[in-house]
Amino acid sequence: MKKLLMVSLAFILAIGLNSCSDDESLDFTLQPDPEGLIFTNSFAANYLLSNATAANIAERFVWTPLDFGVPTEVRYELQGSTDNSVFNAISNTTDNNIAVTVRNLLDLAETLGLDADPSTNDAQGNPNNVGTVYLRVRAFTGNDGANTVESFSETVAFNVELVETGLACNPVELSTFGIIFFNGNSDPDTPLYTNEDGIHFAAINLPGALGKFRENMDFAVNFGLGDGGEFTLTMGGFGNDIPFGSGGSTGIALVTADFNNLTYTIDTNADSWGMVGNTINDFGGSGPDIRLTEDPCNPGVWFAFNVTIGADGVFKFRLNDDFASNFGTRDGGGPGELMMGGFGNDIPITAGTYNVTLDLRVQGEETYVLELQ
Repeated sequence: MKKLLMVSLAFILAIGLNSCSDDESLDFTLQPDPEGLIFTNSFAANYLLSNATAANIAERFVWTPLDFGVPTEVRYELQGSTDNSVFNAISNTTDNNIAVTVRNLLDLAETLGLDADPSTNDAQGNPNNVGTVYLRVRAFTGNDGANTVESFSETVAFNVELVETGLACNPVELSTFGIIFFNGNSDPDTPLYTNEDGIHFAAINLPGALGKFRENMDFAVNFGLGDGGEFTLTMGGFGNDIPFGSGGSTGIALVTADFNNLTYTIDTNADSWGMVGNTINDFGGSGPDIRLTEDPCNPGVWFAFNVTIGADGVFKFRLNDDFASNFGTRDGGGPGELMMGGFGNDIPITAGTYNVTLDLRVQGEETYVLELQ
């Protein structure tokens, strides 16, 4: 009987130990995501900052959610630094995106010693309104205590420029000057824009032809090729036409005429957004897109004035006459809201003359405005 009792106790003890072992095997251990925190958005080359736009969103970090191996809440913390060494928390979220406001960047820029005063310079005598600040995102679990598991994104360098208050950027206006092309067409002059006396510019479709700058579609005031050759100007003259497209070549260019210094430039490397549609150019089948020009005061904002649409139709915005980068109406979005790519999301437009604005400053929040004239 005693022997049987001892065997029973041993059996019960073995079951208990095995149960403890099974319970321990159910413990969860948090492990950092081996893929890390990866951004899915791209970043601008430069960010213009001013107190007037402090509440605006300058950028939005977007990333794939992290997996720490077990079901748990993950928090994400936006951190900033002026030296890419010591980072401080700015804001946090449980979503997989977080906004970076102009105010966030202004605070970092001011800590870096930048200011918007045009009369001040850095130690080397250079204007001190330009610099680089650094941001990253930290992912962590728990209460941020000793047992917290965390992971960090790559560090992103933000090149920032404070708009100097003494150097106000004037709004763009339609210039009285345009370009006449001698290509046998009776088209009106290609319009130019201006926001500074003597400076006239526009993104244009190069016709591969000769031409001149002239005022009010009249040769009473005109500028042609100067005695200094290509990229110089002189007022008036005969036989001094300017080559807009060497050897008859066509394409897209940003043309700038400086009548103060009697020079001009034709930048064929400049990007240009345009409008393409069924009543514009048969979606690219019957000519180039309507060109939009970037606002010199607001990088990322593109515009065109007095755009005439001859008949009701639909259109999209696209970059450099190519659908590889294009914008149409946002699914479920409000008036003027855009989304990248898509099919069947063309933008409706009625016949008329418009001022067009395309705002691409914040990724994922692109908009457009059609202002009927």
